[in-house]
Amino acid sequence: MKISIDFDLTPAEFREAMGLPEVKSIQDRWLNQVETALSDEIAKLSPETIAQQWASALVPNPDMFASFLNMMPGMADKK
Repeated sequence: MKISIDFDLTPAEFREAMGLPEVKSIQDRWLNQVETALSDEIAKLSPETIAQQWASALVPNPDMFASFLNMMPGMADKK
């Protein structure tokens, strides 16, 4: 013997019938946070931002940069 039962329900109606919580608002908030974090990280990788970070690190320490170049063979002018 075989018995078949078909239910014509939307996902929301099925969740309600099964007593499951509505998680759409939680998913939307989480997705907004992920998008914001991803946008912030992508902005950090722009060529302009990277160049500014490198330049700001080199300007206050020109002696350190020069000593770094002197350590690299062939990079600095030999005296």
